[in-house]
Amino acid sequence: MKKILLLFFFSSYFLTNTNIYSNEDVFVEKNSSFERRMKAVVPKEVDEGLASHFSKMNPFVRYEFTELSDTIMLNSGRLVYDVKYKIGKGGMRVVPNSISASKHLIISGDSTVFGVGVFDHQTIPYYLQKRLNKYEVFNFGIGGGGPTNLHYFFDHYGLKKILANKPQKGIFIYQFEYYLIERIIGTKNFIKWGGRNPFYREKNGKFFFDGTFDERWISKFYQLLNSFPILDKYIPNLPRITDDDIELTARMLSDLGRKYKESTSLDNQFYVLINPRGLSWSEKKIMDKMKHFFKANGLNVFAIEFDEIGSMDVIQDDGHFSAKGNEYIANRILDLFKLN
Repeated sequence: MKKILLLFFFSSYFLTNTNIYSNEDVFVEKNSSFERRMKAVVPKEVDEGLASHFSKMNPFVRYEFTELSDTIMLNSGRLVYDVKYKIGKGGMRVVPNSISASKHLIISGDSTVFGVGVFDHQTIPYYLQKRLNKYEVFNFGIGGGGPTNLHYFFDHYGLKKILANKPQKGIFIYQFEYYLIERIIGTKNFIKWGGRNPFYREKNGKFFFDGTFDERWISKFYQLLNSFPILDKYIPNLPRITDDDIELTARMLSDLGRKYKESTSLDNQFYVLINPRGLSWSEKKIMDKMKHFFKANGLNVFAIEFDEIGSMDVIQDDGHFSAKGNEYIANRILDLFKLN
């Protein structure tokens, strides 16, 4: 029996899929297929108190007013991308050629909105700003994050700091993909790399920060399971996402809308744009469930449909949207929301 257990342990050790290393300024991810390396330029002046919050607000961004380099190289030697990201106020990505306007348009989401793998002038917010002259566009995409990160940003940094001397009238669009539910409930797969993200607990329809996912006992159990990658074949992920989780997500997004309006104007509009990225055709009904629960909780919902997936071009060997894919999404937002 001892020999079997030892064999199991060493098999798991050598079958580990991913190794992640990070410190304040460098993030490295290695597996059997590629190496990803991100590095930040440290500003001359650093607010250490604020920087301590950024690891929760924005997992890959520790400083305001900095630049990140991001490179992925396949083990075959092929370069997937080598790009730089300009980071501005609040640790949010800069939108090149932004304009002063009478209204704002804030678009948020995960790395697809942030624009992982493309330059500043190739993101969804950039293409929106390029077509709009009545709105100043803000990129609130959070790479590796989800709605809990944006809640934390609102609570511990504040939207008013970003919009100081900026128009208070406008709209907020949150681009939502189904897999972001994992980053709300803290699944086994998410805990592999997202344990430092903020966990939010609901009380009377409002959501409050309750530590990081790593501090939860269930996460420690998942970490134990994840230390034996050989188990992934038998336990691919936990827990299974249910209708209750989708409804919880709807309430969390609705509460985000409340925080946004209270920080700006109660007359402003908060929208959710559902993107089918990450879903297979066999999971098409999930889109209908999300629309149903989101609308039932008072959210204004728009959707990019399944038959558009092929038009949203992605970076080869990566999966994030290419410049062409981002431009397509930006144009669809303009059409869906009738913006000009």
